[in-house]
Amino acid sequence: MKVKNSEQELIESNKLFFKIFEENTIGMIFTDLETTKYLNVNQAFLENSGYTKEEVIGKTSLDLNLIEADFRNKHLADLKEKGDLKNIEMLIRKKNGETFWSLTSVQKMVFNEKNYALTTFIDISDRKKAETELAQLASIVESSDDAIISKSTEGVIESWNMGAEKMYGYTFKEAFGKHISFIIPTSYLKEEKEINEKIRINQTISHYETVRLRKNGEEFYISLSASPLKDQGENIIGISVIARDISERKKAEDSSKLKDAFLSLISHEIRTPLNAIMGFSDILAKRKLGEQEQKYVNIIKSAGNDLLKIVNDIIDMSKIEAGTMVFEANSFSVNEIFQSLNEMLTGKAQEKNLTLLFTCDKDVPDILNGDQSRLKQIITSITTNAINFTEKGTVKVRARVIKNEINNTLIEFSIADTGIGISMDKIKTIFERFRQIETHDNRKQGGMGLGLSIAKRLVDLQGGSMTVETELTKGSTFNFCIPYKN
Repeated sequence: MKVKNSEQELIESNKLFFKIFEENTIGMIFTDLETTKYLNVNQAFLENSGYTKEEVIGKTSLDLNLIEADFRNKHLADLKEKGDLKNIEMLIRKKNGETFWSLTSVQKMVFNEKNYALTTFIDISDRKKAETELAQLASIVESSDDAIISKSTEGVIESWNMGAEKMYGYTFKEAFGKHISFIIPTSYLKEEKEINEKIRINQTISHYETVRLRKNGEEFYISLSASPLKDQGENIIGISVIARDISERKKAEDSSKLKDAFLSLISHEIRTPLNAIMGFSDILAKRKLGEQEQKYVNIIKSAGNDLLKIVNDIIDMSKIEAGTMVFEANSFSVNEIFQSLNEMLTGKAQEKNLTLLFTCDKDVPDILNGDQSRLKQIITSITTNAINFTEKGTVKVRARVIKNEINNTLIEFSIADTGIGISMDKIKTIFERFRQIETHDNRKQGGMGLGLSIAKRLVDLQGGSMTVETELTKGSTFNFCIPYKN
């Protein structure tokens, strides 16, 4: 009776084992350890590997190319020697050739004096991917030129990358555990406290410009971004700080501001005596003078006008660079502007036997609202350029509607000439400051090369755009669009 009970218990035990084996969510294989052939596999393993049970039973891992041969042989030897293997990370190859990382354990089992092995597979691909991404991120952080620092909410430094070592001059050992205040000038400590308070209430700081201290005592500008570090419960446990050294950029900005301020000051200082010269030349021109004297006065007026234009260009560029350019909003007529410009520029065109044509399409509204003086300045600058670089033929100025909406109209102005054209290697630089276009025989026109640059910037600042089409010896067409209120 006891023998029968023991046999029954064994049967029940085997049933329970195979029930657990089949229904387990962890992949399992039952192997004959002598032949290394698979005797049974469960559904979880089949789903992971992509095989059917019929394709696996009676095969070995080598037959199926599940794992590399050298890797298999090493762990098989370890198994026979130690009896079992625990938590080995291995790469498993699926039926379709794809691979996944598995945390594998093998337990040696003996039934009826025969050796078997029970192998379990846990897919850890996501974990391995996360570890790889974390390692890559750590590598990026460590090799970044930016200073990447983490600190406690109280300001104690907990991490300090190579970028921080290069930027501040302190090694990790010198910085770790110190309060962040040792790299902050005293006058900026209050500002740092305010930043930390914002982080503590779950705010982030982006591209904030401030000042820091190097080890040698030098103060320098940084662009700072900071965000809270949180634990799994979303509790703020620290602060992450990324700082970029912008000291060179700030030096360039300061230098540019100083230069523009100097140009503006000098321009104003020049314009005062120049106005006196222009005024007295006008008075002289109205008097009865001899032919030679009249010629001299005309030369003075012409030179004065040229100089005044240069001074005005410099002042305009200074305003543009400083962001202080102001645009007026007045009612004006494009037709009236064209008539005025035609009277002003026709004489210059006739001196070169050129035909100057102004055309305003019929659909252009009679009245627009915007800065008419700046529009005249832009057209004058481009048209004067066109006349200067055209020896024969025509210069055509045209206005047409590109888009007409209820309150806004987009007007395109085009200035086309039959002049020398612009070579492709020069086309990218014609809108740069102090660039002068050269003629085909390498002679430069007069001026400082500010006209086109100012014209384009004035268009851009009014929400418009400017383009140029050109062909050597054939001519050029400058197109610019500006949106105006109806």
